[in-house]
Parts: sequence; C-alpha cells; structure tokens
Amino acid sequence: MNTIIYAGLLTVGNIILNSLGGYAFARLNFPLKNFWFTMFLATMMVPGQVTLIPQYNLLVKYGLVNTYTGLFLPKLTNVFGLFLMRQFFLNFPKELEDAARIDGSGILRTYFKIVLPNALPALSALAIYTFLGAWNDFQWPLIIMSNKEMYTLTLGLNFFKTSYYTYWQYMMAASIFMTIPMLIIFLAFQRYFIETGKAVAVKG
Repeated sequence: MNTIIYAGLLTVGNIILNSLGGYAFARLNFPLKNFWFTMFLATMMVPGQVTLIPQYNLLVKYGLVNTYTGLFLPKLTNVFGLFLMRQFFLNFPKELEDAARIDGSGILRTYFKIVLPNALPALSALAIYTFLGAWNDFQWPLIIMSNKEMYTLTLGLNFFKTSYYTYWQYMMAASIFMTIPMLIIFLAFQRYFIETGKAVAVKG
C-alpha cells in the first residue's frame, strides 16, 4: 500500500504539474522565459546524489522526515517531464487554441477542454516513466524513512537479507510479484497510447 500511494501520488503530481509547466513554457509569454527554461535544463546535469543532503536538511528543518509528505513532495515534478511536455506542446496545432479563443474560451478553459484531451499520448508516456521510476525507487525512501511500517516494497526486500544469509527463494518470489503491477501499468498505458495516436492520425 505504501508503494501504491507513493507511485500513484507521484504519477498524478507529475502529470498535472509538468503538463501545466510545459504548456506555460510552450505557449505563454512571461519575462525571462527562455532563461528560466535553460536554468531548469541545466539542473539535469547535476547528479541527483549532490542534492540529497540539501533536500534532507530542508525536510528536517520543516519536520517532514519520516512522513508521507516528505516522501513524495520533493518528487512531485521533474525537469525531464517538464521538457517532454514542453516539446509536445510546441508541436501542438495552434489553430485549435485560436478557434477556442474565438469562441470565448480563456487560457485555462482552452487548456483543460482542448489541449489536455489531445495531449494523451504525451501524458501516457509521462505516466509510464513516472510510475515505473517511483515503483522501483530505492534510494529516496531509504533516506527519508526510518519507520518500517512506512517502507516501500523495494525497502521490504531487504528483510530477506541478514548478516549471514540471504533467502534468495523468497526474494525472487517477491521480486516477481513486484514486477506484475509494473507490467500491467505498462501494457495498459501502451495500448492506450497506440490507440490515441491512431485516433489523432485518422482525425488529422
């Protein structure tokens, strides 16, 4: 259940925040837009291990260590998802947005009624990437969690290891059960991704 909550919240959060941010960088005009986007991309060159200690100290300061909030809050968005959605919206037909605005729709209504329903292929790809990454995440839950009742499945596999012996048969069985939900999610979103792509191509 901890893993489902963690992966589910991260998937939903990344879909919402990255799609909004990607649309803003692709379509809206605001001061220093290109500068801020370049700065975001520059953070991708910084190894994640470098930011672990500052993130942990920040969560300690606000009392979020060993809490669900501290577990998923720093991971609700990422630069890769922002870049992915921005590139998709740059190629999105602007005529559809112009037609919606002529009919009297504002930016938010155009986004939710016109843009977002037609962005399902990119959202599906982002959902697969985020869910699989969160489901297999080991390092961040290990650092932020000390209560065994809040451990995720990846941390739970360590219970099959002791100082002198490893229960390989149980670990392999648990690993197989961990893989089943990932396969289901991947196959479900993959089929939806293909069907959506075909539908958009036919309509075009």
